[in-house]
Amino acid sequence: MVVGAGFAGVWAAAAAVRTAAELGREEDVTVTVVASGEDMVIRPRLYEDDPSRMRVALDRVLGPIGVRRVRAEITGVDVDAHRVTGRDHDGNPVELAYDKLVLATGSTLVSPQLPGAEHLFDVDTIEAADALHQHIAQLSRDPQRPGAFTAVVVGGGFTGLEVATELPSRLRAVAGEHLVRVVMLDRADVVGRALGDGPRPEIEAALEAEGVEVRLDTGMESLTEDSARLTDGTVIEAATVIWTAGMRAQVLTEQIPGERDDLGRLVVDEQLQSPVSSPQAGTARSSCAGGGQAAEAPDQRGLDLPAGR
Repeated sequence: MVVGAGFAGVWAAAAAVRTAAELGREEDVTVTVVASGEDMVIRPRLYEDDPSRMRVALDRVLGPIGVRRVRAEITGVDVDAHRVTGRDHDGNPVELAYDKLVLATGSTLVSPQLPGAEHLFDVDTIEAADALHQHIAQLSRDPQRPGAFTAVVVGGGFTGLEVATELPSRLRAVAGEHLVRVVMLDRADVVGRALGDGPRPEIEAALEAEGVEVRLDTGMESLTEDSARLTDGTVIEAATVIWTAGMRAQVLTEQIPGERDDLGRLVVDEQLQSPVSSPQAGTARSSCAGGGQAAEAPDQRGLDLPAGR
């Protein structure tokens, strides 16, 4: 059984089907994916324009290879009883037994406790990304609004860099002759610190080419509908503030015994199993940390995905 239907969950299910076939045990093995939605969301691309298209129907991918799909929100994992529990789409209780479990529920954005946080946008879910898309599309209705075409991106990790370098073109598409400004904040002392020194020149060049202002050793203190106050006291008039700073492993991970890192991810062995928990419980890389490894980027080969740019 695989809980979660992102890239990790779908590929885990496909790999299980392939392995069963290679061993000649197709008739003995049933692979089930449990997820709350009907689609696999292409989360790494939700920063792009029109994110509502960033989805692939799960039945289109899993059906042809014989994977069973259950639509349910899983809220409990009992590794001793080999059982998961939750609610189906209609709110009815669900209890499912498993022989082997892959927990592939990924991570969630850590929301800040800041004055005015209700004005923040993010791209953590397809719904949130679409709300940002709709917001940007409507900016041209009031071009005289303070900071109408200014955006502040909080966080300089993978997502922050992607959002910051994509926003200039998205804003220019609605700004007409008005000035576009994008500011990226990062509490680190260098750009892309978590990515290492190697790619930094390319990252800095990309930011410069897009005209993104970078403010290091700086965070967000508070915000209003039309402005952002930074930790250095600067106030920037901005109609769009996007939060990308920080993630945490999804809460289900807490129900599997084992050591965790600072992000709540389980520390696992080379087989992606938590040594402390049942050997029947494994995790996908998005929910675990092993040997100092962070989550890996998904391999998109073989899937019919929306065209990139």
